[in-house]
Amino acid sequence: LAQALQVERAEPLVQELASGKPDRLRICANDLCRWVFYDESRAGKRRWCDMASCGNRAKAARHRARQKAALAVE
Repeated sequence: LAQALQVERAEPLVQELASGKPDRLRICANDLCRWVFYDESRAGKRRWCDMASCGNRAKAARHRARQKAALAVE
């Protein structure tokens, strides 16, 4: 069963690689996620598998780090 699920998940990735257009395949920039996704954005520069979860967490973490650094300078 586990192997069948792995095959089912890997099949779209293999098909995309075989199609000759792998340049839009990305790995999520969230170190805790690392999902592979297809970048359908117009510019082709998407970084996260899902903006609502992984992207928002990354942006919030950067914001907190900037706020903390700003307080340390004062």
